[in-house]
Amino acid sequence: MKASDAKEAAALLSPVLDALLTSATDRASAEAADLRRQVGALQASAETVISNATLPAPLLACFDAARGAGATLDTMAAVRAIAVGAVASVNAAETVRQLCIRFCLIAEARVLAGVTLTSREDVDRLRDRFNAAFDPAEEFAADAMDSVNYKALVALHAAVIHDLVTRARPLPRIVNYRLAETFPTLVIANRLYGDAGRADELRAENKIIHPAFPPRAGRALSA
Repeated sequence: MKASDAKEAAALLSPVLDALLTSATDRASAEAADLRRQVGALQASAETVISNATLPAPLLACFDAARGAGATLDTMAAVRAIAVGAVASVNAAETVRQLCIRFCLIAEARVLAGVTLTSREDVDRLRDRFNAAFDPAEEFAADAMDSVNYKALVALHAAVIHDLVTRARPLPRIVNYRLAETFPTLVIANRLYGDAGRADELRAENKIIHPAFPPRAGRALSA
């Protein structure tokens, strides 16, 4: 590999690693410190590991450290957006770009496993989100005749959708309600659910500023 190619690939990798650093939600934790160590080590050796084709292991370690430091679906999607938007003019840089995208998808799938879903609408939103994320990566692998990564992406994609469908079955749906007059959220929760203790749930779902004066119309879970 030409030194200039490795240099471009390392330059493409750098903002992805920077984004991984900001993906941590608890930056004062030991896990965040480990993330900084892993990212710093890879940034220092990026051109070397790209040149000798040993990038996957340390890069995956960075993604794993980001998850350990509390990376969320949204922060990991932001990392993926940087990789997707990167411009590669040489094969080495494009290889690094696709590797970053695949590792983002893996990390997002693993984060999803720990996400609590409260409604089928949550599932529908995430299903559409993951379909939109996986489709371009699968298409690129297919066009490149990269059967190994294509099969791996399709398998992971299928596993994510199967997980979402399975978890959706027992979940309630979001329904709209409209009351004849204004009631405090405690009263609305009691009328809708027979449980005034779910008033905070209504406040969060409808972004109610004051629990005594919610709007007459809103959204609630069907059960």
